[in-house]
Amino acid sequence: EGFERELWDWLLEKVGPEARSRFPLDAHSAEALYHYETPPRARLKYLLTMVLPSALRIEAVHALFERHVGSPRRWAKEWYLGWAELTSMQRMGHTIGGHGFLHEPYTNMSLMEARADLGRIATVLRAGLGPDRRPFSYPFGRFDRDIGRACKDAGFAEAFTTEEAWVRSRAPAHALPRVDTIRVGSFLPENTL
Repeated sequence: EGFERELWDWLLEKVGPEARSRFPLDAHSAEALYHYETPPRARLKYLLTMVLPSALRIEAVHALFERHVGSPRRWAKEWYLGWAELTSMQRMGHTIGGHGFLHEPYTNMSLMEARADLGRIATVLRAGLGPDRRPFSYPFGRFDRDIGRACKDAGFAEAFTTEEAWVRSRAPAHALPRVDTIRVGSFLPENTL
């Protein structure tokens, strides 16, 4: 709850008193999308990922991160895998796929912007890991038929949504559901976990 309040305080200072009306927050949608979080965390994540324009979100996250954690650049080096680790994992049989370059919901972008982002991450993965059949996972599960085609055109073999279901044999390759590991038990027969 504290971070949500702090973000609103930052927005009010940055944007002014119209921040709440300019960036309306749908609590029901937030809690449905981030069902695994507490309601305050779900609202915070939803505000950051679905409501705020990306430039403002980046500025807000950077400011809050620096205030509470430190230099994002320093922490990124510790938290994220490099090409050597990814190449090693791939050699051991792991599949490395795409999840967007900017990690923006594609339905918040124009089709041209989504195509460019898909092309960019496909190019980066090919350059770093070599050519391969790679899957894709839509950022925040947001896509439509045109974005699915763009994903295929970028060279991704298949793409996963956030729809929770078993993959059936006739499922469209660029609109595959998934089993959410947070709720995997709901997909299994009783007493199998």
